[in-house]
Amino acid sequence: MIQKLKEKIPTYPEEGITVQMNEDPFAVLILTPLMIYAHGIQECENIVFVDSTSSCDSESHCITLMLKPCAAGSTPIAILITKGETENLYGWVQFAERNSKNLFQWERSSKYFFDWQIFS
Repeated sequence: MIQKLKEKIPTYPEEGITVQMNEDPFAVLILTPLMIYAHGIQECENIVFVDSTSSCDSESHCITLMLKPCAAGSTPIAILITKGETENLYGWVQFAERNSKNLFQWERSSKYFFDWQIFS
C-alpha cells in the first residue's frame, strides 16, 4: 500500500489536493481544497470534532475525520489515516503534545489550521 501511495501522491496536487505521508509510524494526512477553505470558517474557529472509524480494511487502518461546525452542520477539515489505534501508531499524538498550540488553536495569521511539521 505504501508503494502505491507513493506513486499516486505526485498526481494529487493537479487537483489541488495535498497528501502528506509518514512511514514510521504510518500516517497519511489528506487535505482537499474544500477542507483548506474550511480552515478559515470563523463562526466556530475554536471547535474541532474528531470521528474515527477503525478496522476498515484487512490491514486494520483507522480513518479519522476532523470536522468543524458550520451553518450547514459540519465540514471536514482533514482526513488522517493511521495503522491501528494505539498512541504510538497515531504518530501525531507526540506531535500534538509538543506543538498543541499550533495544532489546536487557530492563529489568524496562519493560512491553514494545521501545522505541516506533523509530517516533516
